[in-house]
Amino acid sequence: MSNRVVIEVHTNSYRSVRGRSLLCAIFDEVAHWKDESTSTPDVETYAAVTPGLARVPNSMLVLISTAHRRSGLLWNRFKDHYGKESDVLVVKGTTLQFNPTFDAATIEAAIQSDPQLYGAEYNSEWRSDLQAFVSRDAVEACVVEGRYER
Repeated sequence: MSNRVVIEVHTNSYRSVRGRSLLCAIFDEVAHWKDESTSTPDVETYAAVTPGLARVPNSMLVLISTAHRRSGLLWNRFKDHYGKESDVLVVKGTTLQFNPTFDAATIEAAIQSDPQLYGAEYNSEWRSDLQAFVSRDAVEACVVEGRYER
């Protein structure tokens, strides 16, 4: 561009995005990121771009995704900032709220066939069927913040 800004698209690799000055980083479908080399590719990639964002005043990180499992970078941002006074903006909406021209009958039929899967896909409902043996809510209810051993 005439102001020497370069727009680049990279795959989800925390190795390839390091060492750059970043004006904006957009993580698309971040709740669904997978990588065979790490169990937390979203967190690793976030850690890799953070220094680059810090080099540019007023830079921005944008996380875009449909809701998925209750873990990871997007879930933590949602849990910590949604509906709360914060410098992090979290927007949540259904497919029809963001795109009123989408066929409502298609959404209704899909949700009837699989409420967990399509409730996340079309209604931004976090899935509870993807939790571990013990739910995160149950574990968090047993944790005393600041206590590391008993």
